[in-house]
Amino acid sequence: MNWIIPSTSVNQRMRRIEEILDSIPYFFSSMLDDNNLQRRLLVQLGDCLLISCPKLNEEINPESNWYLVVLEANGTVEKVRVAYRDKTFKIWNDKNTTIHQYIEMRSLKTIERPWSIIPEQLTKKMPNILHHAYPINDAIFPLGKFLQKTLNIDQKRWIPVIEMSVSNCSINELKCLIIEARKRRRFGSIRIWRLWGICHYSPESVSLVLEDITYGSLADFIRTSPRPQDQQCKFAMQIVDGLRNLEKYGFIHSRLSIDVCLLTYNYNVKIAIYGLTPGELYPTYVDLDDIDQCRWLPPECLPNSDITPIPYNTSGMIYTYGIILWSMFHGGALPFEDEPAENIRSRRYRIQNPLYIEPELVPNEIRNVILSCCSEDIAIRGRLKSIKIYLRNYSPSAT
Repeated sequence: MNWIIPSTSVNQRMRRIEEILDSIPYFFSSMLDDNNLQRRLLVQLGDCLLISCPKLNEEINPESNWYLVVLEANGTVEKVRVAYRDKTFKIWNDKNTTIHQYIEMRSLKTIERPWSIIPEQLTKKMPNILHHAYPINDAIFPLGKFLQKTLNIDQKRWIPVIEMSVSNCSINELKCLIIEARKRRRFGSIRIWRLWGICHYSPESVSLVLEDITYGSLADFIRTSPRPQDQQCKFAMQIVDGLRNLEKYGFIHSRLSIDVCLLTYNYNVKIAIYGLTPGELYPTYVDLDDIDQCRWLPPECLPNSDITPIPYNTSGMIYTYGIILWSMFHGGALPFEDEPAENIRSRRYRIQNPLYIEPELVPNEIRNVILSCCSEDIAIRGRLKSIKIYLRNYSPSAT
């Protein structure tokens, strides 16, 4: 098995679905939720591809979670519902027709998702791809350097992407990185900054090809000018949705902070997980020597002369999420910004000096989430699933 499956409540039916989806080369999951990307790939009559249904409450159907997207004769895009029935994928309104039979009967052309990308496919960004209005801090991504590029699927089809040129890696490190990337070909959700593929320039030169980020840094966006509370609540909901997705796969984000939250199309948030540490695809450890990382860590993970630090885990991510909310609703302020390094790293100081929440800046419901997430008592922090439900009920439009 060369792909990652959820570690929580995986039954045989879901495992079978994952196996089938992994075998469909024209399945794009939710990587085309931006409709503009669909139109860039569907350019000729009969072009089609398979996507996941957008995760909107009113559109979720437990038996029909996919669309076959087809370019029709009049130039419109038709979305044909697809369901999992009788251990295969079938057309929703025709239980006797499989998706493959439907494609053959209509002589449709499937557009395959790229993965192994050759250098000639990556060209300079198109003129209509804007530079990031809120620049991403390159220091946050020491694995390599960013460039906005155009990924040319063929002569007629293209999508905007970001290329991360991997630097300062040995050949063995690159081999390990590529193996791990292949496992995560379909990893993530619309709230995670995902991989389009890998580009090999030479055995010593490799690039990660990632989804395009339209606007840039969420932190810089927040710091530029005051933002409406309903928009910040939307960000809060999207971030916890992304973290909940990571939790389902048993993924611990060891560099979680507001700096890894990025703004893409329609001002939606994606959480970066790749490129945050040198020499590896994603962070696998917590660096207690890094003060900028320590300010986002819970007290129990900080050094203490009498007690061994607790490993950073899901409970730690919940604490960090609370600190991200605090930062976001306080104009992008850094937690413990004016404190000396010894205080930021001190477990006792952090417990005795919690961050002050400005009542005029933070709605009571968000304040409650911050206080519970940042509690010294791990049991009070709750679970990402319950936090997500609470925020959804508080702000139904923030999805």
